[in-house]
Amino acid sequence: MSFIDFVGVSEDFHKFHQNPVNVALHLLTSPLGVLGFFSLVLRASGGVGGSLNALVAVYLLSLAPILAVETLVVTAVLTVVLANQARALRLSWLASAVVLACGYFGQDLSHYVTGEQTYQSTYEGDITGNFGHFATMATEHVYLLLPLVLDSAARVFCPTTFANNQHYLFSEGNNTLALYLFAPLTFLVVGLYCCDGHNRFLPIQYPKGRVVDGKFVSQGDVQDLGDIREWVMEKGPSDVTSSHWWYRDLTGNVRTAFERLATSDCMLAAYRKVFPESSDFVVEPLWGMNEIYVSAPAAREDRKGTSDEVFYTEHIDGPFALFPWTSCYRTIVALDNNTEFSTHYSLMQSSYTAANGDFVAFDFNREPHFITQDRERRNESHRVVLKLHYCMYRRGPLALLGKLLCFLNVKYNQLFRALFLATIAPKSALNKAFSAYGVVFGTKLVNSVEMFVGYDNLAYLVAVCVLSYALNSYTLLLVATSFVHYFQYITLYYYRCNVRYGAFKRDSLLFKTLALIHLIGLYAWGMFPEPDWVGIGLAAVGYTLSGLATLRLGINGTYFGIELGFVHKQKNFVQTFPYGVVPHPMILGQIIALIGLGRAAYLPGFLVPAHIALYTVHMIQEEFDIFNKQTAPAIKQD
Repeated sequence: MSFIDFVGVSEDFHKFHQNPVNVALHLLTSPLGVLGFFSLVLRASGGVGGSLNALVAVYLLSLAPILAVETLVVTAVLTVVLANQARALRLSWLASAVVLACGYFGQDLSHYVTGEQTYQSTYEGDITGNFGHFATMATEHVYLLLPLVLDSAARVFCPTTFANNQHYLFSEGNNTLALYLFAPLTFLVVGLYCCDGHNRFLPIQYPKGRVVDGKFVSQGDVQDLGDIREWVMEKGPSDVTSSHWWYRDLTGNVRTAFERLATSDCMLAAYRKVFPESSDFVVEPLWGMNEIYVSAPAAREDRKGTSDEVFYTEHIDGPFALFPWTSCYRTIVALDNNTEFSTHYSLMQSSYTAANGDFVAFDFNREPHFITQDRERRNESHRVVLKLHYCMYRRGPLALLGKLLCFLNVKYNQLFRALFLATIAPKSALNKAFSAYGVVFGTKLVNSVEMFVGYDNLAYLVAVCVLSYALNSYTLLLVATSFVHYFQYITLYYYRCNVRYGAFKRDSLLFKTLALIHLIGLYAWGMFPEPDWVGIGLAAVGYTLSGLATLRLGINGTYFGIELGFVHKQKNFVQTFPYGVVPHPMILGQIIALIGLGRAAYLPGFLVPAHIALYTVHMIQEEFDIFNKQTAPAIKQD
C-alpha cells in the first residue's frame, strides 16, 4: 500500500532509542526542531498561514496509509499544535533557524549524554561513497522523525499498550463502510475548527472569541448613518410591528450610503481581526441578505405567542452550523441613541447595547444570543439598525464551499423572513400554534446543541466513534476523548486572551465528563469479585476534596474566572477548607483519586499516568503562575 515500510524503519530506529532518558529528551528536542522548521516555512510564505496549513494536511494524509492509527492520531495532534505555535510565535528568520538548530543538535546531545549511538550514524558514511542511499535514508529519517520518536516512546514507556494496540486503516477485518466515512468526517471536523483565522484544527486548544465589534467614527460614515435614519423616518415605519427594507429595494443616495458603510475600511478592519488575510480569507458582502431593520416602540409582552418571541429567546439565527471551512456573519449597526435593547452572546459571556454608530457582528449559524429590553430606559423613538451580512471563506478550492454557503444563507434568510412575517400576527389557531410552539421549539433545539455540546465537538466525537468502530479499537476512543480538557486548561491559562469563555466552560465540562466516564466505567467493570477498598477509599477522598474545592470557588472561579476577569476577586479570596489548609486542593484531590484508581492492574497502563502527568503540568503552571504576560489582559481585582 505504500513505498515506505514504517514498521521496518521503526524497528531499526528503536534499536538506537531504548534508553528512557534519551527517548524522553527526544520528546522535547524533536518537536522543537519541527517548530523551527514550521516557523521557517511561515517566513518563506510571507506569513500566510494557508501554506503551512496545506503542508500539514499533505504531510498527515501521506502518513495515513503507513502508520498505526494510534501513532497517526498522536502525530497529528502534535503536528497541529506545533503548527499553531509557529503561527502564534511568528519567529524571525534568525530565531526560527536557532530553534531548528537547537532541536537538531539537542538530539545529538541526548545521544551523547546517554551513550546511545545515533540512527543517523548507520547511513551518514554513505555521503561520499553512495550518496543516493544517504539521501534516501536521510529524507526518510527526517520525514518520519515525529512518528518514529512517538513510536519509540510508546515502546519504552507503554510496552504492553503498544503491543496490544496497533491498528492500521487498510488492514483486513476493518469495517470498510466506516473507513469510507472517515475521510469526509475528518474534512468536516477540521473544517469546523478552522472556520475562522484561529485555526484550532482540533479541540485541544481553548475556544477563542468570534464576535466582532467596532464603531463608525469618521465624518463621512456618521453622515451616511444620519442620512439613512432620516430616510427611514420619512417612510413612516410601523408603531406596532417591525419594519424593514431590503438593500435591493433601496435607490439613490440612501443606497449609495448603505454601500459605503457596508464596504468601509472600518468594517473590513474589524473583520480582519478574526479572518486575517494571512489565513487566506476573503470577506465578501452578502447583498441578498442586507437590509434596514426597524424595531417598533412596543413592549415585549405584545410579542408573546408569536415568532417575534424568538428574538428574546436564546437562539442561533441560521441552520448551517455544520458547514466547514467558512462562516457567515450578521452585523448589527446602530443608527440611533439606543438605550433600551441589549444583545447578549451566551458563549462569549458578553453583552452589547449598540448605539450611535456602534456595530457588532456574530456568526449567523453558530453564535447563540438573545435580546433583552430595559423598560426603565426606553428609547424615545424607533430603533433603526442596518443588518449587514458577510461570508468569509478561504481562497482556492475551498472557496467553492464559501460560495455555496453564501447562496444557502441568502435563500434561508428570505424563506425565514417570509415565515416570520406570516407568523408575527397569526390569523388562525393553527398558525398561532405553529408560531408559538413550532418555530420557538425548533429554535431552542438548535440552540441547545451548540450551548451544551457544540456542533464542532459533536462532529469530532462522531468521527472518533466511527474510526474506533472501523478499527475495533476502544483505545483510540479512550485516548481521543480522555485528555482534551487538559490541553484546553494549559493553553488558556498560558495565553488568557480573546477567550470564548462560555464555550471554554462547556468544552471543559464535556470532555472532563467523558474522561470520568471512561475512568470510572473501566474501574467498575473490573473491580469485582474482589474490590480494592484502599483504591476505592483514595478515589472517594480525592474526588470529595476536589468537589469541595469546586463548591468553594464556584464554576467561574474553578474555570479561571479570576485570571480572565470574569470574577472580580483576589486570586486567593477563598480561605475556607480545603483552601488555606491543602495546597491546590482541586488538582491534588484529582491526583489522589487517580492514584487510587491506578492501583487497578487491569486499567490500560498509560491511562492513569497520562492523567497524572497532565494534571501535574497544569499544577506547576498554577504554582509558579506561568503565563504569557503580553497576551494576558490586565485584570481589575476587588
